[in-house]
Amino acid sequence: MTLATANLERKKTSECARPRAQQLQNTDAFQMSSSHGSVRIAAPGPLRPPQARSGTKVSACARRIRSVLKATALRVFATLLLTAACTLSAADQSSDARKKYAEAQADYSKQQQNPDVAWKFGRACFDVGEVATNSAERALIAQQGIAACRAAVAAAPKSAGAHYYLAMNQGQLARTKSLGALKLVDEMEREFTTASKLDEKFDHAGPDRNLGLLYRDAPSIGSIGSRSKARQHLQRAVELEPDYPDNRLEFIEALIHWHDTAAARREFKTLEEHWPASKAAYSGPAWQASWEDWEARRQKYKKKLG
Repeated sequence: MTLATANLERKKTSECARPRAQQLQNTDAFQMSSSHGSVRIAAPGPLRPPQARSGTKVSACARRIRSVLKATALRVFATLLLTAACTLSAADQSSDARKKYAEAQADYSKQQQNPDVAWKFGRACFDVGEVATNSAERALIAQQGIAACRAAVAAAPKSAGAHYYLAMNQGQLARTKSLGALKLVDEMEREFTTASKLDEKFDHAGPDRNLGLLYRDAPSIGSIGSRSKARQHLQRAVELEPDYPDNRLEFIEALIHWHDTAAARREFKTLEEHWPASKAAYSGPAWQASWEDWEARRQKYKKKLG
């Protein structure tokens, strides 16, 4: 079977196997990014139940499915192997995050008056939120991080880390709140702005990067969404830390979303030029998961931009 034929068969299979009206309704979403992870906050609406199909149609679909599965058996097996490897990697990340959380929690229990210890516990809370297995756990851990960072802000109002991880943990909490997530956006905007004023290079220009993502993804009606502000902050993050891949990757994604292909291609060309320096600057086991993500996105945008 040729590649074109396989693609045609997969399309036919998808058309008849896919139930109608499986679209998410009324979705608002925005994303945050740090050197410790990336958060996408979404508010999905209800799913409609699938509609029944006629017996003749199902039979035809079944024959097509069997044909495609037979032709792609080796690819499926390879995918299963890759999935297993990724699962192991995710398990390792979860174990590492939980270990660091336990250590930071122990330090914080002994030094609750130390603002640096407090916001670092908040950072550990954010990391565990990234690997949390359910919303209840994520909300509980985020609330711990928020409380610690609020205490740090009260004790040290000029601590960029305290303001930054207060906003990041609010983002984790927002992931568990559906439409209620938008209520936290104004405070997140304020904390990221304060962190930027105190130390704009914190977390590799994290304050501007995340402000850009907030303005890019939040609704423009009834919230703070603004393309001009998003562009300003994402570009500023690139200027501050040009070799940190996530900054330019986020900017490229925004430009593609805005259909500014010419600017996206210019930024992608610069990304390619900076890639070797970035590889050298952010090397070692601690960056392995980040590089897996960055490389996947790099290839995705390369394909999109031709």
